[in-house]
Amino acid sequence: MEKISAESVEKGYAAICGLTTQEAFCLSSDFQNNQTLLMTYLSAVDKDILNQEEREILFYLGAVAWKIMFSESQKKQEANQDRLLNIESSNQKLAESLRNSGVVKFADVVKVLLKDCSQPEVLRYIIAALMDEDNAENSVRDENLGIIITDLKTVIEYLDR
Repeated sequence: MEKISAESVEKGYAAICGLTTQEAFCLSSDFQNNQTLLMTYLSAVDKDILNQEEREILFYLGAVAWKIMFSESQKKQEANQDRLLNIESSNQKLAESLRNSGVVKFADVVKVLLKDCSQPEVLRYIIAALMDEDNAENSVRDENLGIIITDLKTVIEYLDR
């Protein structure tokens, strides 16, 4: 897949923002029907660390990333669990190396993650949505922010075929 532009990400996000409750339910249902493996992944990943609200945010942003990227590729992709697990392992290694490297500023970590991501504009949007202090629904604990970003980076890279 070619790199998705910031303009395309904004266009996809604008379409999602205007959804009614019924349309949002349909988005969730479409995501479940088209990306069963990712649904399972998002339901199970870091289950012992994230609270219910954080899990809902993770799922929602995973569905948003899928919708933005799906509108770009328009084709259903076959599930490949080995590929997903390889991407997850690679991202966990990157996160661990960042923790061990002494990089402590969040902005520096974000720069590394964006540089490493195959679809940086999609990840940039996801991070911005997570960091949106005006969003009353954003209740991600600081200590779990990096975990959620890593999980969503995995989703984005899995979708990028």
